Amino acid sequence: MNSYYQMDVEALQNAMSKDNSDGLNPFLVIATAGTTDVGAIDPLEQVAALCHEYNTWFHVDAAYGGFFMLVDQMKEKFKGIELSDSLVMDPHKGMFIPYGSGVVLIKNSENLLKSYSH
Repeated sequence: MNSYYQMDVEALQNAMSKDNSDGLNPFLVIATAGTTDVGAIDPLEQVAALCHEYNTWFHVDAAYGGFFMLVDQMKEKFKGIELSDSLVMDPHKGMFIPYGSGVVLIKNSENLLKSYSH
């Protein structure tokens, strides 16, 4: 984590590289797009690039902050969210929609089906 409470991409790369060296296969990285406490948005483009390099599922937790990307002045901060394999958003957290409403978006539904094939 850096001083802005964002994911440390260099540390992530080191961990993924070490896992590969140790014969492990990192399969999932979860980045955050707007934390509840401080509003931190991880460097989504950089995390997405690492996930692509390591063939790792890239999920973004945008449950709280994701809807702020609808604000013109905030869009740039969410650059890279479109590169995620999946995304969760909870409109009840910031849009005052009834509790319990939420959504998980999956880019490729075939991948989701394969994940439950065992």
